[in-house]
Amino acid sequence: MIRRTRIKRVSARMSSRLREYAKAKKVWLKANPVCTVDNCGRPTQDVHHMRGRAGLLLLEERWWLPVCRAHHDWIHKYPEEARIMGWLGPWGRIDD
Repeated sequence: MIRRTRIKRVSARMSSRLREYAKAKKVWLKANPVCTVDNCGRPTQDVHHMRGRAGLLLLEERWWLPVCRAHHDWIHKYPEEARIMGWLGPWGRIDD
């Protein structure tokens, strides 16, 4: 019987970046305690990544938006409207 090594679900590099993200997110959520969508006023529960999380965007705080869970769900349910409102940014390179 040939034993095979399982492929890791997360690479060592990504695992390191996710640990860094978890620390940055905790600090950022503490500094941004209120949902900013429509002056909601509810406590921030999530970080909405306006341009996605791929590559360097995971840690790029200028594209983070403090949102409550209800507004985060709404943004993803209605992306066209969210883009018009400025809550969903353009896709592309980080330096755009």
